[in-house]
Amino acid sequence: MLFALFVSLLMVGCGQDILHEAAEAGNLELIEKEIAEGANINSQNGRDGETPLQRAATRGQIEAAELLLSKGADVNIGRKRDGQTALDLAEDRGHEELAKLLKKNGGRSSPDR
Repeated sequence: MLFALFVSLLMVGCGQDILHEAAEAGNLELIEKEIAEGANINSQNGRDGETPLQRAATRGQIEAAELLLSKGADVNIGRKRDGQTALDLAEDRGHEELAKLLKKNGGRSSPDR
């Protein structure tokens, strides 16, 4: 029990949270659950300051991105580290269908590109 608490605190301290991890993994049920429980859909965590939508874009998780967008995720937030948007991340990693989805939902590239 103490070990589990330590691991949980360590993950929070590193800026990780369940919604971000669920988005990265494409776990739709967990995304729904976390949002229903009040998770901040636009929180910026981790060393890069990524949102859950940016995590989904990085990994090509199109269904997760669709769900996050339908729940009100801001498509144009820039990462804290470099200002890249979800669209920038999807395009840089060759996720063309996901990039189209983001553009359809108002996604723009970072002004720094």
